[in-house]
Amino acid sequence: MPRFHLTKQSENRKTGPIAVSTSDDKTCPPSCGAFKVCYAKGNRTAIFWRQLSSGKAGVAWSEFVASVKRLAPGQLFRHNQAGDLPGIGNRIDAGKLKELATAAKHLRAWTYSHKPLTRKNVAALHEANSSGITVNVSCDNLADVDAAVDTGLPVVVLLPSDTCVRMQTTAAGNRVVTCPVYYRDGVTCSTCGNGRPLCERGAKRNYVVGLPAIGIRQRQADDIAKGIES
Repeated sequence: MPRFHLTKQSENRKTGPIAVSTSDDKTCPPSCGAFKVCYAKGNRTAIFWRQLSSGKAGVAWSEFVASVKRLAPGQLFRHNQAGDLPGIGNRIDAGKLKELATAAKHLRAWTYSHKPLTRKNVAALHEANSSGITVNVSCDNLADVDAAVDTGLPVVVLLPSDTCVRMQTTAAGNRVVTCPVYYRDGVTCSTCGNGRPLCERGAKRNYVVGLPAIGIRQRQADDIAKGIES
C-alpha cells in the first residue's frame, strides 16, 4: 500500500517554513507528461521520495490524515511536494480525497494533480475543492489550459524556465499569472499573497497560476512546457 509523510515545517526555500507532505510515487499517474522530468526526482526530495515509495519511510493513509487534522488552525499546508492525490495511477480515490479535505478544512491547504480529467476524477476534484482543500489541475503547457479551465476547477500550468512575463493569455483568453516566487526576491509560498498563496485561493481567483520549470532536467521540462514532443 502507498505510504505518506507529513513535514510540519519545511526547509524548502521556495515553500518557506510551512507544512508540506509527500506521497508515494505509486500515486503518480502514467498520463503525467512531466513525470520523467519531475523536479522531485532530482533534488534533495528525491532521496526521501525513493525511501517512502519503497516502504522504508512514511505511514499509512489513516495515520497521515490524522496528523494533518492535528495541524494548528489557519496553518498553511501544501499537500504533495512530491506525489499525487490518493489512488493508484490515473484514478483518484474519491473517498480518501474527501477524508483529506475534511481533515484539512481548518487549514489554508492546497495541492496539485496531474490525474486525467475523467468524469469521475473531475467530480472528486470538485467535491474536494468545496470541502476544505484547493486542488489545482496541473497542465503541462499553455495549449492544455483552456480545456482544464472549462471544468470549472482551479488550474496551474508549467511554463518555460526562461519565462520573463508576469501575465499572459491563452488562445481562449484565459489569464495566466506567473507565480511571484520565481521573479520576486524573498517571496515564498509562506509569504505569497500576504499569507494567502495564489495557488490556495482556488475558486476565489479568476486566473491560472504559471509555474516556471525547475530541476536538474530543466531542459526537458522546458520542451514539455513549450509543447515540444521528445
